[in-house]
Amino acid sequence: MTIENKLDTIPEGRLIHQAGYFDAKANIALIKGKKHRIIKITISHRTMDILKVYQDKWGGSIIHIGNSFVFQISTIQAAKMLEELLPYMVLKNDISKTVLEYRKLDGYVSEGADEIREGLYNDFNMYMAILNEGNR
Repeated sequence: MTIENKLDTIPEGRLIHQAGYFDAKANIALIKGKKHRIIKITISHRTMDILKVYQDKWGGSIIHIGNSFVFQISTIQAAKMLEELLPYMVLKNDISKTVLEYRKLDGYVSEGADEIREGLYNDFNMYMAILNEGNR
């Protein structure tokens, strides 16, 4: 029995597997756009097959750069992907929660909203620094 067949026997087995790979390989960014910050997720791999699984489920695109393929997805699709993988993430759980919370407030105008967004963006940068420190 292959690993794919075993994953199919576990409820949500594929999501667990995808979240594990996401934890290990994905990059999450909040990029400043004209009006709002854009969520951008990228995952690189030497072959396209693993990345195609993400594209088939959530959309996005796959590009070829040098010796690697890169899956990339943004904002609405990226938020949906994070929401579905979040319960199974370990390493990128906190940063994903922060990005999703930021997205809920992005563009929201009220007293104190700018300070909350700034705090969430600072949290995002802190989590990125922690994750990058762990990759050294």
